Amino acid sequence: MNKYTHSVLITHRNRHQQLRLCIWSLVEAAKASGHWNWELVIVDNGSDYGLKQLAWMPQRMRVIEDLRPMPIFNKPALWNVAIEAARGEVLTFLDADAILGPRFLEGAELLRDPDLVRLCYRVMYLEQDWLERLGPERGRLELVRDLFARYYSGDFRRAYEAYGGHNNNEWAAGGAVWGNSQFSITRENLRDCRPDERFAGRGFEDLDFLRQIERSWGDRYRGRLVEDADRNMFHLEHERTADWHQPELVARNLQLYREG
Repeated sequence: MNKYTHSVLITHRNRHQQLRLCIWSLVEAAKASGHWNWELVIVDNGSDYGLKQLAWMPQRMRVIEDLRPMPIFNKPALWNVAIEAARGEVLTFLDADAILGPRFLEGAELLRDPDLVRLCYRVMYLEQDWLERLGPERGRLELVRDLFARYYSGDFRRAYEAYGGHNNNEWAAGGAVWGNSQFSITRENLRDCRPDERFAGRGFEDLDFLRQIERSWGDRYRGRLVEDADRNMFHLEHERTADWHQPELVARNLQLYREG
């Protein structure tokens, strides 16, 4: 039996404020649900200051500092470090700007279903000013609870959510559930699928990873999307930085994806 049955994986560079909120929401979810059989593995590359200088860290948090030169942030390379370092049998892939619902950790229990290959999460976007609004710890919990109570109010923009195939962004269109890049999967079901490190910078790295899973499982693939707001998440919108998003990077990654 693994020491931790659930490993939450995050890649990171210079999104310290967002990451603090993400960690806070994960711990609050653990408090609310009583689920403590998890670890948080963060792989950081090139941040202006180390994550070990964060003012607050949960006991279950592990920080891996990847020291490879990486002028362009290579998310797949850091995912692969996180996958190898994780000690859990369930792997959850998260972005650093996620704010998790109070029952988020309950979702992974659904993977006990032997027919379920992958658990997908719905994502709604919060505008950038919410980063400042959620900064003060006092009153934060009440604000977040209110946000999740309004999850389906129509006030928030939905993120990519695929059905029928990994690249079919159609909300509830029917067919196999593929969702997006925020998902949980057992290490056994992940098989030998790994993020392709040729996809440096923003664009199509997540779709390629999903495509690998689609090809690996074929008609045997079964996905499920979490419907309950409290078991899903928000993402904080942010400005795109030059070390991640450039038109030429997107174009190059699109070509790689098409060739795949």
